Amino acid sequence: MQDTTLDGPEIARRIKRSLPSVAVVLTTDKKENERLFSALRSGASACLTKDIDPDFLLNTIRVVAQGNIPLAEELLKPELAALVLTEFEDLAILNQQVDNLLAGLAEKESQILSSIAAGNSLEQVTARLDINEEAVRRNLRLILNKLVANDQARAIIEAAQRSLPSIIRGVGKRAGRSAEYITRAEFNEFKENLMERLKAFLGELK
Repeated sequence: MQDTTLDGPEIARRIKRSLPSVAVVLTTDKKENERLFSALRSGASACLTKDIDPDFLLNTIRVVAQGNIPLAEELLKPELAALVLTEFEDLAILNQQVDNLLAGLAEKESQILSSIAAGNSLEQVTARLDINEEAVRRNLRLILNKLVANDQARAIIEAAQRSLPSIIRGVGKRAGRSAEYITRAEFNEFKENLMERLKAFLGELK
């Protein structure tokens, strides 16, 4: 029997997909880099360990309720900054295939992430790039928003790719042709519909 248990980040991802304005606070056993990266991509606002002090938990909930995203601070860790940089690099080819609908890093954002990934502290980043701490944190929040939007958009793309064979069969059957054949015009129509869906989705996240 297939295990259908969902982990915290996947639950957060589904909540944010249906209710973008709802803030999500995740809990985890340990703040390991891969878990934090999954939490960052999911759209969660905070990620706490399960042994968290109750007062700190309440304070975090208050901060999140005010619209803040404490989880963005995790991007100041070199290991996570490096993972995020790799994520954007890995999406480059896919982005070309979908007419560059996915969000890319601005030059300043890339510089900040690269500097952090190289092991520089917040103070060193500000000195190297000649910007203040608030500007760094503002850019990190923008990076996080792009990371989440791309993760959600990629889920749509992958779902469309999985459904493409059935779409092809349906089109072929209606047209009285082989179930494995569609015309270029029909494929382009499918692609345009996918693009419109992505544009609408990404617009909702802004």
